[in-house]
Order: sequence, then structure tokens, then C-alpha cells
Amino acid sequence: MFSLSKINNPRLLLAQVREGDFAHAGDREAIDIVLKKVFELIEDGAKSSIKVLDVGCGLGGTAAYIKDATSFDIDGIDIDPVAIKHAKSKYNKIRFFECDANNADKKFPEDHFEIIYLFNVFYAIPNQKDSLKTLAAVAKPGALLVIFDYSQNKSASDFELKDLSGKSMRPVNLTLIKDWLVDSGWELIEITDLSVKYEIWYKEFLVKLDAEKEKLLKIFSEEAFSAVYNTFSVLLDSLRSKKISGSVVYARLNKSGLGKPKSKF
Repeated sequence: MFSLSKINNPRLLLAQVREGDFAHAGDREAIDIVLKKVFELIEDGAKSSIKVLDVGCGLGGTAAYIKDATSFDIDGIDIDPVAIKHAKSKYNKIRFFECDANNADKKFPEDHFEIIYLFNVFYAIPNQKDSLKTLAAVAKPGALLVIFDYSQNKSASDFELKDLSGKSMRPVNLTLIKDWLVDSGWELIEITDLSVKYEIWYKEFLVKLDAEKEKLLKIFSEEAFSAVYNTFSVLLDSLRSKKISGSVVYARLNKSGLGKPKSKF
């Protein structure tokens, strides 16, 4: 039985082990991989004051890291009020809002963002296809969309994974998303396979978690530690067995704006 004075919050434990308010695979290295590609894709001379939307910003660590590395003007949204409160209190150079991804078009005006990214968030969105339409509504023509996430092939749909909160995961279906993007006004640029990286990241994370267990259990409950350890052990096994993979999907909104949904703002 654990002490009631200990923190029973797996998300905060995860952030501490990652040494930053990150909840996604790869931490800073993953962000650097994405930023390198983003800078290759955005037009020369357009790297300053770009309006960016962080979907599923969580505790704010990813947005803060990107803010420090760029001159982007960032808004972050998340459905977790506790996470948003934490992010607001810690990172005052970024605007954070409690908002569902599928309601982004009610929070922001049409043609607003030039880059929209999701780090290990898309899998948690129930209506994934609808969310692509919603995000298109608040994106400028030519805007970049980056989906960094777990993925699966069509043949690997007969299993169930749970995330850290115990909710069912929906890895990006790499077959379906190509059509979903087109239907939502996005043009696929490329899909990068990061499966090898994911395996390395999660193996290293579990080794670190084991090494820091004694220290962590002085702060966090056994329940919180077990939730993190078990969740990431299952994810690593699923990566090794090829049930899931790790991918980054890059897409661009049709510059003409044709087929683009209208914002409800």
C-alpha cells in the first residue's frame, strides 16, 4: 500500500523521467527531427513569426522547447485542464487553452495557422478523420501539418492497446490516412518511418525508469510507477513484434484552399 502523500499521477512521473514536460516518444531528439524537416519544407524567408498550433500540448514542454529553438508564435490546446493549468503557470511565452482538437475551429479563426503539429496525440482522437477537417479549417492555404505518432498497417487492426490513462489507442492507419488527408484538403508530402528510433527510445526509457525507481518511489506512488512501466513495456513489445510502428506524416494544405472546410469561429 502506498502513502497518500505520494503523487499518484503517471503523467507527472513520466515528465520527471524525461527531464522536461514531454509526454511523447523521443523527447527533444524527436522534436529536432521534426523541426529539421519543417525548416526544409517552409518557404525561405518565412521562418520568423510563424503562427503555430500545438494540438494536445499536454504540460507544455514540447511547445516551450520549440519556442526556445525558433521564433514561432505558438498556441497550445489540450483537453486536460490540469495540464493546461501547469503549462500556463510555467511557460508564459506561449498561449495555452483548454480545447478539444475537434473544436479548434470554434477557438481560432479561419486561415490562422501556418504550422499545425501533433506529437503522440492523433492516436487519442476518437474522430480522426473529422479532426483533419477541423484543423484544415483553421490552417492557412499552404500550411504544414505534422502528425508524429504510432502507426499501423491495415493488416494490424485486430489488437487493442491502452495508453497511460487507460484509454484505447488508435494508431495512425497509414492506408486510410492518405485518403482522409485528401478528403480534408491536405496534400500528403511524405511519411517517415521512425520505428527503429521508437524502439531505441522506449528501450532507453525503460532502462532509465528501472535505474531511477528507488528515487521515483520516494515521490510517486507505486501505482503511478507501475502504470508508466507497464504501458511502455507493452508499447515496446508491440514495436518489436511489428504490431505498431512509429511514423511522421507531413502534409500541406491545398494552396488554392479548394475543398477546405469553413471555420465555425
